[in-house]
Amino acid sequence: MARKAKVDYDKENDILWVYSGEKVRDSLEIDSFIIDFSHDDKVVGVEILDASEVISNLALSRISREMLSNIKETSLSIYQSRELFYVVVGIVLEVDNKLREIPIQVPAPKVAVAVQG
Repeated sequence: MARKAKVDYDKENDILWVYSGEKVRDSLEIDSFIIDFSHDDKVVGVEILDASEVISNLALSRISREMLSNIKETSLSIYQSRELFYVVVGIVLEVDNKLREIPIQVPAPKVAVAVQG
């Protein structure tokens, strides 16, 4: 289920952070992604390092730092089973003078992680 999320973008370092606003207790880094967890092991945020490059590759379009500075809307979707979780970050931004929603699938850890729901 997608829920609206907050967004911060560090243009200088090209880091996008999409988060719920809940306090972060722990983080897990996978490739260019850092997944943030709350005290009760719920996913509460995702940081994307080298965001313009990562998102350009996923969107199959050139996404500039300037575009990421003007994100219109964000969401976090978390799908959980007993042993695995999947996270999708959704961003809405202007591409070629049109609003475009880009889903970003966060890679799952290679080792199963139990997340309490």
